[in-house]
Amino acid sequence: MNDEHAATLTGIKNYLIEHRRSLAAQALVSTKQSGTRAVDLADSLAKVQALVEAVSRAIADEKERCPGHN
Repeated sequence: MNDEHAATLTGIKNYLIEHRRSLAAQALVSTKQSGTRAVDLADSLAKVQALVEAVSRAIADEKERCPGHN
């Protein structure tokens, strides 16, 4: 069961990483157009990064709970 949870969390992490990349690209373009928008995007980027890190910890926790099934 923990493998299923880890797989679900990995899917979420992959989605968040793609979203982070998209935000970073938008922030780069925005720095040339509007500093305020770039700051807003950077704030969103930081929040997404915190979520990526939290999900990474959750994946590690699931794998710890089921040793031998990593």
